[in-house]
Parts: sequence; structure tokens; C-alpha cells
Amino acid sequence: MYINKENIPNIKINEKYTNGIDGIDIYSIFGREYLEQIQKVISDVTGLAFVTIDYKGEPLTEMTNFSRRCQHIRKNAMHKKICELSDASGAIRAAVSKKTSIYFCPFNLLEVAIPIIINDKYLGAFIGGQAICEDPPEKVIRMKDQLLLEDIDYSDIDFSSDDVHAKKYTFKEFESTVKLIELIISEIIKKELISSYHENKNKNKIKALEEKVLELEEKNFKLKTKLSSFSNSVNTLFLNNMMESLSNLALIEEAHNTSEYSEHLRKFIIESIDVESNSANYVKKTLLEYFMMKKIQYKDRFQYEINIDDDSKEMIMPLKVLIAYVVVMCFLGLSFNEGIYNIKVNFKKKEDFYIVVIDDNGPGITSESLEKLKANQAISDEIENVFGYISQLEEDIKKIFGGEPEIKIEEKNKNTKISIKYHVKS
Repeated sequence: MYINKENIPNIKINEKYTNGIDGIDIYSIFGREYLEQIQKVISDVTGLAFVTIDYKGEPLTEMTNFSRRCQHIRKNAMHKKICELSDASGAIRAAVSKKTSIYFCPFNLLEVAIPIIINDKYLGAFIGGQAICEDPPEKVIRMKDQLLLEDIDYSDIDFSSDDVHAKKYTFKEFESTVKLIELIISEIIKKELISSYHENKNKNKIKALEEKVLELEEKNFKLKTKLSSFSNSVNTLFLNNMMESLSNLALIEEAHNTSEYSEHLRKFIIESIDVESNSANYVKKTLLEYFMMKKIQYKDRFQYEINIDDDSKEMIMPLKVLIAYVVVMCFLGLSFNEGIYNIKVNFKKKEDFYIVVIDDNGPGITSESLEKLKANQAISDEIENVFGYISQLEEDIKKIFGGEPEIKIEEKNKNTKISIKYHVKS
């Protein structure tokens, strides 16, 4: 076997370009599709047949440009095994020597095994050739002798027609072509490794930046929360002071209803701003302040009732969503009911759910109710906006609370019932 003295196949490259690749192999460098393209281009330009194998000798690509002679020989099962043994032997010799080896196959075609070695690690080889050469030096080994094969019976093989299409090389031409292929493969591998290194490096930088952005967003959110909390505290202090002043002024002027209304309004606003308290008892307390204001304003025309089951008093759920419904229902009921307006709010627990039911005798809150009102009387833009707000409320609530609570609205014979159902949290 002729061994190329120049050690081009053993690619030396800074280890930083390979350290980031887990289990480096030929596929991890090229990828199958690109490897097939490289092999086909080299094969088409040189006229030589090629196949790429891994370090175990298993083919990684389809065979490219196999000569008619080889195709003809491999039709015989025994001859095919001899060919495979020859390829394996050539690859092993190249792997052991870590240098390109040129040899004659058992059927007298000139072959080459170009090892793919990176920093002394053998990954596989380009195996090919299948050329006719009539001026080889004596030092080129013939696999027929190396493999100790008995004389091959050529009686059933007619090479004459096949040799017309075979690629013919002088040995010098073949050797120069092999060196060119070595250089091409070596440069492509270096390029791919360096490119992959920088790609991974950039990906790591991008990942680090994304993590930094998330970290900054989290810090920004916490800061906004603190600012919001501070703002709420300031607003609470301001509103409390303002309403107390209004209540005191009303007392000085002996306007008792105004003073009492102002005090209920102050408590209602302060309790509504408190985003931390969300128990049924707390929401009941908040609603009572609102109902007392309505009672002062509308006297006996306004009637209300709030009931909480014992096992529901401390239930935690987004209860303040019902405050919005109560305020809107009271507004519409007192605006359009000529007689007494009634509203009831009931808190209860049923199996694994907390349920709040709001029941009144108002005109309703759905878009259908709005159309009925518009058919009978003139409706202001303010009223239409209220209906628009309440129709959007359910969708917004589900977005905020991840699909819960379940809200059901029933309207029948001047009676509106809203059921808000929420799963008990463990």
C-alpha cells in the first residue's frame, strides 16, 4: 500500500472549536445533506467514485458515481464481499497510519482511503477511486496479495465493455487529484468547525441576553409593583383625608345625610383600593358601604340583602369582580325601575366550588336588554358605555384569572341572576 508521506488528513485545529461539540463525528460537522453534496461535487469533478464511512466502517452516504465495472463485479455475492473487505482494509490502514493510503483493489482498480482525523481523533474516511491506472509504481500495494485471496476467477467477468466508460488516470494524476481532495476536505472541515463554534457562541450570547432581559423585566415588574403599592398608599391617604374633611364640613353645616354618605363613600373607596383583602367577609363589608350610600340616596326605594354561609366567610377568590357587577346592576336598576329596586347577594360553598349569586329586579345587563331599553326610550351614551363595559368584563376576568371564574347570566321576567362560580383552591 502506498502511504502519502504528507500528513494533510490529520487536521490540527484549536481545541476551543471542538470542545463545544458533544460526541463529535462526521455528521455533527457537516450534516448528512451537506456531506452528500460535497461528496457528489468531488465525485462529479474528478470522475472518481466515493462513499463516506464512519469510524466503525459503516457507510454514511450513498455511493456516488460507482463505475460500471464495480457495479458488474458486485452483482456476484462472493465478489461483493471481497470488495467490502478491501474497502474496510483500506480504511483501517488509513486510520492506523492516520494518513491517506492508495492501493489496488482485488479487481485491479486504483483506490484511495482519505481518513478524516481531527486533532489525532479518527472520525471516518472518504473511500473511493475505481480508476484504471497503467503506470503505478511498484510500492503501491495490491489488496489481492495483502488479503491472501486465492486466485480470483475472472472467467465470468468481461471487463472490455465496462472499461470503455471507466475513468483512466496516470498515477501522478491520481496522486495529485487525491491531494487536492485532501485539501478541499481539510479546509471545509476547518471552516465548518469554526463556523459552528461562532454560531454556538452567538447562540450562547443571545441566550444570556434573553435571560438578562427576563431578569430585567422581572426587576422592572417588581419595581412597578412597589411603585404601584406606594402610589396606592399615597392615593389612600389623600382620599381618606379628603373624605374626612368633607364629612367634617357636612357636620359643621349640620348636613347629617351628607356627612353619613361621605363616611360610607370614604370607607367604600378605601376598601376597594385594598388589593390584598379578598375574603367573602371583606367583600361583604365593602358592599355594605356601597349599599348604605344607596340607602341614604334612595331611602325605601332601595332594598338589599347579603347572606354568607358559615363555611364561605373566609373563602378566597377574585370576589371583587362581583363588585363591578353589583355597581352596574344597581345603577341600571335605580335608573330604569320606577318602583322599589331589590338586590340580593348570596355567598355559598357547593362541593369543590365557591358560588356567588347576585339577584335583582333591574332591566338586565346583556346586549339584548340594552336593545329592549333602546326600543322603548332614549338611551344616553353613558348608559351604552355601561353595557359595553359589562359585556367586556367577563372576557377580561377570564384572561386575568386563567379561565376562571365561570360566570353565568340569566335574565327572565324583569329578573336578572348572575352566578359566579370559582374552584376551591387547596
